[in-house]
Amino acid sequence: MPKGVVREAKVPRNDTAQKITWDLGDLAGKRAVIEVTDGDEGKAYAWLAFGRFVPALPELVLQDTQGIGKRQVLGADLARVLLLDREPAIVAAVAKLFAETEDRTVRAAAGRAWLALEPEQADHALTPVLRDAKEPEAVRAELAVQFGQLGLNAPLVAALTNAPTRLQTKFAVALLANGSGAEQLLAAAEAGRVPARLLQDRTLADRLGASPARDAKARLAALTKNLPPADAAVQLAIEARRKGFAPQQASAARGAAVFTKACAVCHQLGGQGALVGPQLDGIGGRGLERLLEDILDPNRNVDKAFRTTVYVLKDGETVSGLARREEGGAFIYALANGQEARVAKADVKERRETETSLMPANFAEALTAAELNDLLAFLLEHKAR
Repeated sequence: MPKGVVREAKVPRNDTAQKITWDLGDLAGKRAVIEVTDGDEGKAYAWLAFGRFVPALPELVLQDTQGIGKRQVLGADLARVLLLDREPAIVAAVAKLFAETEDRTVRAAAGRAWLALEPEQADHALTPVLRDAKEPEAVRAELAVQFGQLGLNAPLVAALTNAPTRLQTKFAVALLANGSGAEQLLAAAEAGRVPARLLQDRTLADRLGASPARDAKARLAALTKNLPPADAAVQLAIEARRKGFAPQQASAARGAAVFTKACAVCHQLGGQGALVGPQLDGIGGRGLERLLEDILDPNRNVDKAFRTTVYVLKDGETVSGLARREEGGAFIYALANGQEARVAKADVKERRETETSLMPANFAEALTAAELNDLLAFLLEHKAR
């Protein structure tokens, strides 16, 4: 008999109850734990049942965890709908439930209730959750709904910046739940803080067009008129790479070498690299899916400060790059290899900003699948402190 086991019985492999009797006289006054284990190591499902202890065991508590979760969700929803904010104990219980539960559905319900009952304190506590890529998407999306209903738009706009497209869309829909949300969404897109490409979504476009925002239809048309249609093949590639990412096989150390070879010519991370494209400290906080979007579809989320500028020359030729500065009689711009070039102002007929990034759209083709996984592992380690 294994050490520590004082009594053991194996039950028959059938549906017939079996009475088990033990003489426990030698254990009087001692505490023990009853453990019931499925001994079947096969792949089939198994069920276990036991009960009718004599004498009764009042300390034996069998919990229906699924039922408890349902009751917790119901309780949180009731507190939110009935606005039981005058009951400090209830507010405290909801906040505690959000902090301690591991059930995503319960946590989402508790978070929404907390925001409704105590918006100022909950806003401060839950805004980081809204932006945290490590948090479950379902929790972030449900919190966004409540932020939108309460008109807490600033955290939603900020969360849009680094979220993957799927969550960006949900956050944007949440923004449109209140009168000022549409205006803030359009303004953020016009300022380049939110990708205009997001507004190609039919649901968002329809809601924006019908919103009370100033000149909503005209502004929406202006933001999206030069955008190419979304590339379904690219999205499939992103999904495939996300599912194929194996962190246990990837190496952040090898990824650092990939970054130096392929990325540092334009990007700086941890003080290493060039400042042509965006500086990448803290980029790991974006999470795996958003990183894949940034690498495989660099034109999806382009900060206005890093959009490519096209110079149309008087002889009909064009040159393009990232506008850097003006020096005397020349425009200075950066090329995709990180080098700077110049064009004389006198030779330029027209200068216009595009919606695209300087980063090549086929960048990932220069990396093997293993190199991309290593690069992702390296980038994911660099979270904001």
